[in-house]
Amino acid sequence: MRRVALWCAIWALAALEARSAAEVPVQSPAQQRDAALAAQPAICVVIRTYHGHGGDAGALRRQGLRQLLTSLRQQSNPKWEALLVIMDSEPFRDVHYILQELNDDRVWVYAEWIGSDFTPKVDGVWASQYHHKLYNLTDSAIRACPKDTEWVVVTNGDNDYSRSFFDRIGSVTNADVIAFDFYTRYHRSTGVPCERFGQQEGAPTCKRNKLKWCQTDLGANVMRWPRLIRENKRFGDLGSVTTAVAAEHYDGIMGQVLSSEWPVEHIRECLFNHSPSPQWCARMGGVWDDSDMSQSAIGGTCLDSWQASKRLRDGKGAIEEVVVALNHDRFLKEFGDSGDAGPAAMRCLRKKDHVRQRHELMTFFGPVCSEDYDLAAFQDPNYQAAEAKIKEELRLAAEEEHRKKLQGGAVNPPPPPDRTRNESFVPSRRDVFRDSCAAEGGSSCNMSL
Repeated sequence: MRRVALWCAIWALAALEARSAAEVPVQSPAQQRDAALAAQPAICVVIRTYHGHGGDAGALRRQGLRQLLTSLRQQSNPKWEALLVIMDSEPFRDVHYILQELNDDRVWVYAEWIGSDFTPKVDGVWASQYHHKLYNLTDSAIRACPKDTEWVVVTNGDNDYSRSFFDRIGSVTNADVIAFDFYTRYHRSTGVPCERFGQQEGAPTCKRNKLKWCQTDLGANVMRWPRLIRENKRFGDLGSVTTAVAAEHYDGIMGQVLSSEWPVEHIRECLFNHSPSPQWCARMGGVWDDSDMSQSAIGGTCLDSWQASKRLRDGKGAIEEVVVALNHDRFLKEFGDSGDAGPAAMRCLRKKDHVRQRHELMTFFGPVCSEDYDLAAFQDPNYQAAEAKIKEELRLAAEEEHRKKLQGGAVNPPPPPDRTRNESFVPSRRDVFRDSCAAEGGSSCNMSL
């Protein structure tokens, strides 16, 4: 009898479970898509752009605003909005045609400030107040993001994102800052010219985002928008945090501030392209010029074949061309429209005396801007001997430039420039870091760290 009662109870329980399962509604594919969409975060993208990001996207032009907006529209998460910030001395006439062609109401112009007060550069050098004004305008645009925004990213109008970028943002739950590794011309900035972009055992695939000055980029960092607004974090206020680093480097300073206070997730995948990069240049069929050591070209630039041939001729035997097997990860194929990773090799120009050129780069950037992979080179006695010579040559060149400026003018010329008094002296990146660190009362200003 007990055995019969037990079987009856089991049967009743099974019937109850079957009835409950039958009562659970089955979602249609459309309902499943809607549920997945509702779970995705709303993302706000603040884009700083200007007239140089427009025009016809020729073979070797910078990717421009069209390509950036296309990369946003290719994201699987459609819950985004892009605010354009335009500040320049020249009007960005193409922007309105670009938006008309795009016909996407998620993209709109937040501010268009045009006038002589907003001139970016004077004689090739950043105007003194330009980035202060631009970052203040950027702060205002961030606060104009939709109220349901969960994440905000600030970028420039010639950058590019892989199709997985927004998906990767949506996978982060326990951080308030997301730092993406990225392609850039500043990858391994103290490595051997041209070879620094190649495949080498143990070398990082793209630039490691360390969320600090000289080791990050504005467009590679994503911030939790509600916390940013709640704590009133502003790029424009960073002048009170650092006194010696120029405003164009506030992206790195903000990275340092946030990473010291907020939980961070580092994404060791190359899902952001800081343009122009060698990977992009190779895809466009260009030749990377890593030979120009002038202040405006440091990091390199992309040339077409004719420009590369002219550069070699003008170099009069001091420049050589090499072929580099480009380093990249599996996500490179997600950039652009081709669906592949592009050419496996790239033509690249550098000085024939590339050992000396590397020493010059090491002296300019210093260990603070170096990848960990390249730090050992700073202990090489050959470099340490070359560094002193390079610094002396730079000092003499600065004195000569200063002397030429004084010719035909001053009766009592001022003394030669030195790195403590003369404002015309252009410090290296390591000098700027040391000065900033000392001004902040830092106790860890050692360049070997």
